[in-house]
Amino acid sequence: RVERVILTRADGVLEAVTQSDHAHLAAELLSLWRGDGLPQNPRRPAILEATREHDNGWRESDSAPQVAPDTGEPYDFRTLPDDRRLELWHRGVERATVGEPYAAALIAHHAIELHRERTEPEWLAALTRWGELRDELSEAAGVEPATRDRDYELLRAADQLSLGLALRRVGEQPIGELRARFADEELFLDPFPLAGATTFSLRHRRIDRRSYENSIEFAVILSSSQWESRPIRVRPG
Repeated sequence: RVERVILTRADGVLEAVTQSDHAHLAAELLSLWRGDGLPQNPRRPAILEATREHDNGWRESDSAPQVAPDTGEPYDFRTLPDDRRLELWHRGVERATVGEPYAAALIAHHAIELHRERTEPEWLAALTRWGELRDELSEAAGVEPATRDRDYELLRAADQLSLGLALRRVGEQPIGELRARFADEELFLDPFPLAGATTFSLRHRRIDRRSYENSIEFAVILSSSQWESRPIRVRPG
């Protein structure tokens, strides 16, 4: 099985990072976070769990990754058709509810924040459902909405930093109170929130950037591609 991927397109190559590996990197970043009172936060384990699992709904694929039938281009997290996107976010939020309640509340809040601008009836129904779950789970954990919102900003920051690295962004991007500067395999942060300059690694696979005849061809080529590890240095900047 191959998970839905984050695809970076450059120089005739697709670089594929799974959502699980992206989320793992986000959680690794946050595990070393020394700012925002996180080391003393009694909810730190749940925040880390939510960060590690925030994209868990992408874990399954229909049985293999899909390509767009009209172009032969592989779908990634930005181009996946709307009905599949709604299905996977439903799955991810519901799956989280069997785990730590407060982590599940943060994951539901993440789903809401990503899609709060949607106005289609099916999305409005989903947003209502996720809001109800989030509030029930937060109450069960004894966490007020304002506190939850502050905790969520940590998940959001780690998610955006990890995603920028997976996409090989270059340039500056404000993320909350941070100023992040992406430079391919380096990330500079100011103010610096981690325990110290650290090198992480991000798993990926590289395949030809081209039109694929069908989803089976793409899945076979992707699954047979060699895993590589890209070092990423995070330091003050």
